[in-house]
Amino acid sequence: MKYKKLYSTILLSAALSLQASAYTVTTVAEEPQWQIDWSYNQTRPDWQEPAAENFENWTVMLVKIEEALLPYVSEDDLLAIFIDDELRGLSSPSVVVSTNEVDATQYLLKVFGNENLGDEVSLTMNYYNAQLGQVFSLSETMILDEDVLVGFDEDFIPSFTLGSAKYPVVTTLDVASVLAEENITPAEGDIIAAFVGDECRGVCQLSMINGEWSNLTVFQCEDDETVIVKYYDATDNCIITLNDDAPTGIDSIHNSQFTIHNSQSSMVNGQSDGWYWYSLDGRKQQGKPSCAGIYINNGIKVVIK
Repeated sequence: MKYKKLYSTILLSAALSLQASAYTVTTVAEEPQWQIDWSYNQTRPDWQEPAAENFENWTVMLVKIEEALLPYVSEDDLLAIFIDDELRGLSSPSVVVSTNEVDATQYLLKVFGNENLGDEVSLTMNYYNAQLGQVFSLSETMILDEDVLVGFDEDFIPSFTLGSAKYPVVTTLDVASVLAEENITPAEGDIIAAFVGDECRGVCQLSMINGEWSNLTVFQCEDDETVIVKYYDATDNCIITLNDDAPTGIDSIHNSQFTIHNSQSSMVNGQSDGWYWYSLDGRKQQGKPSCAGIYINNGIKVVIK
């Protein structure tokens, strides 16, 4: 199977519009341990290995699991690749040859096909996490154009949480703007989180990269849920609850994509085939970053040292 790019449908930065409101302050004894509950109720899929003799072409993919899901990985997890709704690749977690032990953080699999160069196909990557009982799905239309081994020249780490079955609506909150409206000064190490009722739907520890503060990714079941924002001030040991009585609305939802490419893809001013560099919190960079850190280029997490 021949291709260079793999695109998947994930929900990108839609704006959360917060109405102006007073906030409440609560003193706490220690830092809050806010985290998203990713557990769900999906049963294990009955995916069947494709018959290799039915296909003319194949390629190899090495896929790694994103950091947010690492605490939940197990030997019972599965990764499947579908093309036009037909299963073309299936794998359990890979086995480390030197130790003969299972590494549940990565998958080595063949993806089969009979397509020709230039064909347009719909490709879906499904990751089943057994501990969470959830299938994370990323999909998009792609054009097959050349042979490529995926995930070897550089790590390929799809953002599976952006394809959560439990939280199909994903938005981005401009933290700096929200705090400025409330005259709150952000600081490194402070924590901001989004809640629907008592359920945490997004959390991040603030950091500044290239002069801009982190943004907050918010996961929602529906686009009309009321979202409450809480801010932990590490210096004053307090939690500031914003818009306690004000509903949070979503202005728009847009699709984004991730891209699989090899090291020979054309690069111009830090861009590859028209896609750009972003920080982990979604901020667009001016070309390839010069500062050390972890960035996203073509949907892939890239470490710059």
